[in-house]
Amino acid sequence: GGYVGSGACVECHRSIAEAYRSHPMAHSITAIDAESPETSNPSAAARVDGKTRYFQVSMRDGRMVHHECMTDAQGNLIYDQAIPMDFTVGSGKRARAYLFQQGQVLFMSPLNWYSQANRWDLAPGYVPDDPRRFDRRVTDECLSCHAGRVAPVGRSLNTYREPPFYELAIGCEKCHGPGERHVAMRSSGQAIALGADPIVNPSRLDAARR
Repeated sequence: GGYVGSGACVECHRSIAEAYRSHPMAHSITAIDAESPETSNPSAAARVDGKTRYFQVSMRDGRMVHHECMTDAQGNLIYDQAIPMDFTVGSGKRARAYLFQQGQVLFMSPLNWYSQANRWDLAPGYVPDDPRRFDRRVTDECLSCHAGRVAPVGRSLNTYREPPFYELAIGCEKCHGPGERHVAMRSSGQAIALGADPIVNPSRLDAARR
């Protein structure tokens, strides 16, 4: 209730919005970018070996696909579990993680792209041949920090609509609160009493709330 999206803020706050677009938080979650380094050249260190299985990255019909594979003693492929990725988490300044949606549930890939090292490797918390494989759930707790605004299924926990986000990356209302009343008040042309504006200014909050 009361959210209008960051686009509604640009008309009055254009310079702030343009400056914010260059900040890593403005790219906290994005759709997979076919022009990013790890997608335009996925063969660069795109295999991560475990003890009995390995992960690999490929591009298929313009989509990034993460694979878990196993071979027998002769090197023949036993299986290839191929999962297309839907979203990337992180600006890429240091690293990127990857998410995919199945029904109303989001999962994370065991693989991360580490930009500074220019290579693929296991995501934090994973170990070689991790039994969770592609079954590690992405929860409300994770998205509360990384996403702009999620689209939950009713009042349920950790389940999301398709698409799962109203706003992908962290936007204006993540810190300033719902903007509908603020926009209406500022668009009315009427004089506004000091302190009457409902928008949150984090700099005016006490330290704990800020």
